[in-house]
Amino acid sequence: MHPAPRVIPLASTRIPLDPDDADYRAPSSGRRVEVDFLLEKGGDLVAIEAKGSARPSRLESPGLTAIAELPAVRRRIIVYPGDRTLRLESGTEVLPLDVFLREIESDSLFP
Repeated sequence: MHPAPRVIPLASTRIPLDPDDADYRAPSSGRRVEVDFLLEKGGDLVAIEAKGSARPSRLESPGLTAIAELPAVRRRIIVYPGDRTLRLESGTEVLPLDVFLREIESDSLFP
């Protein structure tokens, strides 16, 4: 059995990861941005943004785009209650909640 991912329950993170911080300062812009969840497993990170609408008006997430600069980030995912799986131009994946939960159950969230 594989070890479970560790949830880093912050609004985001700084480089290096520090649970006492509540945001992430994107090196390229100097702006503070955030993501909803950061999962860590074996040194790899998956950044997750949760949306409540089945038709989010804005699919791009500044936090997910900025956190892509962290070398350990393997996936950036927007989870929403819709029914279409998408990949945005930025490389961010958009997954329906049921697809996301199946990936967790099958231990395929991390590459």
